Amino acid sequence: MVLEPEELEEYQAGEQRAIELAQFVDRAEIDPRYFEKPYYVVPEGDVSTEGFIVIREALTSTGKVGLGKLTMRGREDLVAVMPFAKGLLLETLRYQNDCARPPQFSRIFPI
Repeated sequence: MVLEPEELEEYQAGEQRAIELAQFVDRAEIDPRYFEKPYYVVPEGDVSTEGFIVIREALTSTGKVGLGKLTMRGREDLVAVMPFAKGLLLETLRYQNDCARPPQFSRIFPI
């Protein structure tokens, strides 16, 4: 299928960038190996500012991190959203299969 430039622009204009949070966990429950790439999250106007503030304050007061998915540019990523300074930080997450397994040691090393 070949898309004309106008059709591609139409498709991209209709695409929504949205974060869908599915659950909330303590930050300590996420293995650091899963964190991939950080992004700052900012609201896209007056309508989303109130929700942004409510989420930031709830995460801050409970010490939780929101887990969910982000769909952008036709791709879906697993993400963690956490309070950071006066805003939110979104981290894309690796799946378990994408993380290297720790090496097996043949002997016990003294600590």
